Amino acid sequence: MRILINQISFLVLLIGFLFPKISLGQSDLDSKRIMSIGIKSGASTSSLMIGIPIQKINAPILPSYGLIFSYLDKKIVGIQLEVNFLSKQWEENPIGDYNFNSTLNYIEIPMLTSLHFGNKFKFLINFGPYLSFLINEQSSHTIGQESEYYPYYHERIPKNADFGLSAGAGFRFQSRIGIFQAEGRYTFGFQNLYDPEKSNLDYSNMQTISATISYQFVIFNGR
Repeated sequence: MRILINQISFLVLLIGFLFPKISLGQSDLDSKRIMSIGIKSGASTSSLMIGIPIQKINAPILPSYGLIFSYLDKKIVGIQLEVNFLSKQWEENPIGDYNFNSTLNYIEIPMLTSLHFGNKFKFLINFGPYLSFLINEQSSHTIGQESEYYPYYHERIPKNADFGLSAGAGFRFQSRIGIFQAEGRYTFGFQNLYDPEKSNLDYSNMQTISATISYQFVIFNGR
């Protein structure tokens, strides 16, 4: 995981160094419609916005994988669709030595509008909704029945699906062998993860920060 994060950091720094040296204007030669498909990988960390006082929340960095499809037109607007597998894991310490651990594995489908600026080397802004479907989950806690926090933990059953909004930015480079892309992204779930009546929580929304790299091969490139 540390190697992957170092690779992502190096790529972002390299692109950041090269970016000011490349013009953002579009020439006639590079003004084409481009359709591509590929694979992506990266790392993410997730946490829960929760409606009770929490002493501490720990959220590890976990790997993620996915498929990516993108379409960019002659101007600055395009679309980016993905199917990703990712894990959302965190630990809550409400008070003292009490803790709650949860791991949720999802298939997540972002449907993004993409704004792109540049020629072969582009700066990207992506934003749009996402849907996610829970594959499986594991959770446990050490909160005793005598604790005032027990009602908030003993019936935590996550919902089978979630939806929300994603927004991110990155860089995209088109070479002779394909397209390389790096992106950082923030996602926020609009739906409560846990039923407010059963969990006694006023709100419980997931948020995730991720960094990914992808390789895409071009399946259409023309006027």
